[in-house]
Amino acid sequence: MKTNTMMRCASAMLLAALITTSFTTTTFAKYTTQGSAQDSARVAKWGVVVTTEGKLFDKTYLSGNDGGTPGAGVSDGENNTGLSVESTESVVAPGTRNTEGLTFKVEGRPEVDVEVSVHASTTKGDVYLNGMGLPDVTTADITNDTFNADRYFPVKFDLERNGKVAESDHNLSMSQLVARLNGLTARYDAGTNLASEAGFGTYVITWHWDYEGNDKADTLLANLNPGVTEIQGMSLKEGSQYNLQTDIKIDVVVTQVD
Repeated sequence: MKTNTMMRCASAMLLAALITTSFTTTTFAKYTTQGSAQDSARVAKWGVVVTTEGKLFDKTYLSGNDGGTPGAGVSDGENNTGLSVESTESVVAPGTRNTEGLTFKVEGRPEVDVEVSVHASTTKGDVYLNGMGLPDVTTADITNDTFNADRYFPVKFDLERNGKVAESDHNLSMSQLVARLNGLTARYDAGTNLASEAGFGTYVITWHWDYEGNDKADTLLANLNPGVTEIQGMSLKEGSQYNLQTDIKIDVVVTQVD
């Protein structure tokens, strides 16, 4: 009996120890939740290229099949042959033109929003003739023969975009061309191909002065001088009745925008 009692006590103590061990293990257990993250980046691509090439006016213009276009002619050692116009400075004249012209374009596919802005200006304005009763220097009797010129702009410009000239961009005066160029400023979304139809594209400025059309006005312009010109007792003033010079300046700027 005594032995059985001791065995039962030992079994009870072993069971208590196992229960205690189980409770202890449960007490030190914990919930575990884990997460991780990783990221990287690079600088967004710009890759924008603005190109300008060519010119509008020249000192010499070719004759023949290339009539009126800028060119150097063929030198014979003393003179350049094959020219219809030859001067010591850049000029325009009836029958001259430039069909290759001045090109400016924007290329690239930037990965940011951009604004392409065009800043055009002219300091000399348009070549023009304007007035009533102007002397007709094409006749022998310039004292009595006169004609009227209502803001005659002989040099006409075309603005071509991606190979096409819209009707509204045809036969522009210099002042109209400048206004049109300044209206080209626009914003483009990131990823836009700026050289495409949806982007800014390629622009070409060309010009011409018709050979036929207004001989009286053309000839009078060629006989006028800067400032004031006196012809047969008539005083003509530059800036109000005529202008003999023209020019243009164009800046194309591409800027990232928010």
